[in-house]
Amino acid sequence: AASNNVKTYASAQIFYSAGATGLQILQQIFVADTSDLLNRALFSTIPDIPFLITVWIGSPIAQSIIKHSTWRWGYGMWAIVLPATFLPLALALFLNQRRAARLNLLPPSPFSGQSVGTVVKNLWFELDFFGLLLLSAAISLVLIPLTLAASAKGGWRNASIIAMIVIGVVCLCAFPFWERSKKLAPKAFFPRNLFRQRTVLAGTGIAFFYFMAFYLSVFPYFYSYLLVVQGKSITAAGRITQTFTFTSTVASIAISFVIKYTKHYKYFVTLGACIYLMGIGLMIRYRAQGVSTGALVGCQIAVGIGGGMLNVPAQLGVQASASHQEVAAATAIFLTILEIGGAVGSAISGAVWTANIPRKLNQYLPAESRDQATAIFGNITLASQGWPMGSPTRDAINLAYQETMTTLLIIAVCVCIPMIPLSLLMKNYKLDQMDQHVKGKVIGGTTGVSDSTDLPRNSSVSHGIRGGNPSKVSPLSWIAAKMVVATIKCVVVGDGAVGKTCLLISYTTNKFPSEYVPTVFDNYAVTVMIGDEPYTLGLFDTAGQEDYDRLRPLSYPQTDVFLVCFSVTSPASFENVREKWFPEVHHHCPGVPCLIVGTQTDLRDDPAVRDKLSKQKMQPVRREDGERMAKELGAVKYVECSALTQFRLKDVFDEAIVAALEPPAPKKSKRSHCVLL
Repeated sequence: AASNNVKTYASAQIFYSAGATGLQILQQIFVADTSDLLNRALFSTIPDIPFLITVWIGSPIAQSIIKHSTWRWGYGMWAIVLPATFLPLALALFLNQRRAARLNLLPPSPFSGQSVGTVVKNLWFELDFFGLLLLSAAISLVLIPLTLAASAKGGWRNASIIAMIVIGVVCLCAFPFWERSKKLAPKAFFPRNLFRQRTVLAGTGIAFFYFMAFYLSVFPYFYSYLLVVQGKSITAAGRITQTFTFTSTVASIAISFVIKYTKHYKYFVTLGACIYLMGIGLMIRYRAQGVSTGALVGCQIAVGIGGGMLNVPAQLGVQASASHQEVAAATAIFLTILEIGGAVGSAISGAVWTANIPRKLNQYLPAESRDQATAIFGNITLASQGWPMGSPTRDAINLAYQETMTTLLIIAVCVCIPMIPLSLLMKNYKLDQMDQHVKGKVIGGTTGVSDSTDLPRNSSVSHGIRGGNPSKVSPLSWIAAKMVVATIKCVVVGDGAVGKTCLLISYTTNKFPSEYVPTVFDNYAVTVMIGDEPYTLGLFDTAGQEDYDRLRPLSYPQTDVFLVCFSVTSPASFENVREKWFPEVHHHCPGVPCLIVGTQTDLRDDPAVRDKLSKQKMQPVRREDGERMAKELGAVKYVECSALTQFRLKDVFDEAIVAALEPPAPKKSKRSHCVLL
């Protein structure tokens, strides 16, 4: 707003672009960090809802500002509006941070006790500054010459153009080598483990081609094409162009609800890519001068629907491939690749436009106006209003613009084609069965919880906030923990080698133990948030062998809930639930709620396991068998999981917490009793 020359304005644009892009990425990271997968698509579209209004009121507001004030206020007012609208979010974040600090849930600062030099050095490696510089230099130095070459002295032979491209290519080639070196880039900008997953690669590839095609077909030159070739007014051209934004926003919101209902995302990425391709193809079909406004708008609606259907689900697929701790990096990578695709598309469209329009104007303009070719190219008002429709000069101008726009659309169609096979490469995750190891409370809270085991409506159990690395605790530590915060004691019982220890280790560390280590009595503790209150969940592992039958009950006093485990691949351990474990726990702790847990579900369909059991005329325990036994024995619920794949692992402990806090009411006896006073 305070710029008095082009240099100041260009400098301001650099800060604006960095801030706007950072704000966009921050919004999506905030949404991803506070929502579960099933609701994330819906919540990630919430920041776009204002587009439904602003696309229609933006132009009138701009015209009003220009009419009653100056262009400076068109920029300056946002210096007031943005901080004011950010205050509620800033206040909410500040208050929640204070609450977390009071509950001792905040991790220690990684920079505490470090010198300024050490902090700078750590930030240099943590943020991979040199990797970012390499990537930025590579993209800028390769793409900028595409637009400048046409107007540079000597064209592509200009020494500056050649130098920029050579240095840019060198930086681009050096970037992957830098990122792969653990010594040079210990904290790579692109996390190495994420790029080993095909869904991340395919999803980011879709983002790249999607935005690249957008900048080739819709923005920025379609608006000029409407003004010149179709003879639309500034208002009409703006509204036709904004149809894409409006339609894509509506489509993304609608598809988010569908994803929440179907619990899948992949189909919509593929369908959206096909519709997006079809819409741009229709733009080629309806590109001629004099085509109806309805056809132009219809094409933009098709492109908008396709864009809305593929962008949000593709981002969701990339996020689903990452753990909750990596989701911020995955989101940033997706949006970065998206913007890089836009930059490439913008550079190509700029190169095609600046190279073709002047050449075609010189080719088609009649002799009397050929000397004005440069002026026509540099002045959109002259090109669209300087000559009436039907005049030789106007026909020549229209033909030059139309042919150039056709070239851009053909390139855009070619760019769209790879999105379809890439969408087929993405994994078809079932979102309600994905456990991203969420720490803390999230909106929705359905991560890893399937329909059959949803938590009761009046419970608000979130995933355990695992401070640091949960480990074994001593009895003294357990007693100390009970004195500080409320506790839930959960004891795990069952035959030996059914996976009790693996169940606890996988839940508390998010890692499956690589070696089997038999245990006798081990204790673990994690902190879970229930509502706004922290609870210590004490997990007590026990030995199932007969040698420990006399020692095992020493772990039972003050138990809040039992997990009675068996392996679905061991019918004998299943029968012992009825014959041994339920009688034992009810003898020592009558009335304490019990859950029956089927473990090792990943082996249920294993051919080797089935073959071994069939030789003994047995088969794996079915889910129906477990549910029937739970009903017969009066267990709170039957749940099953896999510690190896972590499938529904979180469900087991969520249900245990609910059972401990809300134990089932004892059944009232129908018989009357005589009471002696």
